[in-house]
Amino acid sequence: MDLKFLTRLLERAYQIQMEETELMFRAYLVEEDESKKSVLFEIYKDSELHTLILEDIIREFTGKLKARCDISYDLENLFGFERINMITRIHNMVLDLYKRILNYIGKECDEIRSKILEIVKREEEHSKKLEKLSISWHN
Repeated sequence: MDLKFLTRLLERAYQIQMEETELMFRAYLVEEDESKKSVLFEIYKDSELHTLILEDIIREFTGKLKARCDISYDLENLFGFERINMITRIHNMVLDLYKRILNYIGKECDEIRSKILEIVKREEEHSKKLEKLSISWHN
């Protein structure tokens, strides 16, 4: 396993995770339905935690972290189902990348593997919650 390549993969995951985190926070801010708002906040909170985990792993490898991404979404002009579709698309990209990173790591780097595996488990839980939100917005 090439540690430089793994670091680059983790940096990419970090960038996409930042995008998802920003998107979740914006969706939470504009949502008016309290039950949907609670789910969005819970996913947002976990997304922030995943970002922190990735930051720690990347710093462990490189001793530094590149500047945060400046991403901005205007979700106020989107309907609920449009927001959830955008969120789901970004979420699925993040989850897919984490799974590919796990496959790349294999059995090496147990500590990193266990951290990424925990993120994958939480992201899979988020998928179920997002699916329920999507259904509620489409009904």
